[in-house]
Amino acid sequence: MLIDNEVQYTASDCLASGGTAESCGVDRAAALDPVDPALAASAHLPSVTLLDLTDSLCRQDVCRVIEGNVLVYRDDDHLTTTYVRTLTPELGRQLGPATGWW
Repeated sequence: MLIDNEVQYTASDCLASGGTAESCGVDRAAALDPVDPALAASAHLPSVTLLDLTDSLCRQDVCRVIEGNVLVYRDDDHLTTTYVRTLTPELGRQLGPATGWW
């Protein structure tokens, strides 16, 4: 569905139309490639450590549009600022060991 000739999807529009956190979400299998494309891209870069926030964005079967009363997606390609702020503990947990900074 194309909205305004630019944005294909907005979670808030889906929710405003009566959808739920799950019905407006996307199946995890459809949202993610079966193989992380970053693995191949970084394979020749031994100093690169990949961080994986997938489980913070998606549940086992679905990537919901609301988590903990926070809207996750601004549109089909962007997270909301508020939701990104909720990811900072997990990002910090992964970033410390990846960088050796803490």
